[in-house]
Amino acid sequence: MKPKVKCISEAKAAIESKDYRDCLIHCRKAVYLEIESRYDISAFQNEGTTLYGLLSKAPYYAKNKAYISENVHEPTDHIVLDHAAIDQELLTQGGDPTAFWNILRLTPEVFRTNKDNWIVKEEFSKVEDALIGEVSEYHCCPRR
Repeated sequence: MKPKVKCISEAKAAIESKDYRDCLIHCRKAVYLEIESRYDISAFQNEGTTLYGLLSKAPYYAKNKAYISENVHEPTDHIVLDHAAIDQELLTQGGDPTAFWNILRLTPEVFRTNKDNWIVKEEFSKVEDALIGEVSEYHCCPRR
């Protein structure tokens, strides 16, 4: 099973078992795999740039060792999004930029260090406990 499909499947299973925290995490992992991972600047930590680094869609100003040493304090900071490029991509593909940015705003940041190792930034203060179920169902696994 592809990683993104696996994350979506795990999010659906989590919502069905009312494990809203895990649902939010798995939804964010799917978004990370589909969009955020393309804005990873970790390849620019060293002097030489890998082919992977050259493919990064992160803004030019973030693609250097100096930016990383000044601005990256935890692994999730390696994702530097280009908001205008993402909005344009979403609009050209029929996506909803507002829904996308709401998902990012309401789910915990994640970073994948390798194929099987995820880092989840514990920031569930974004969503009050009383609302976490509604947020999970609405943004991550909407019922149609």
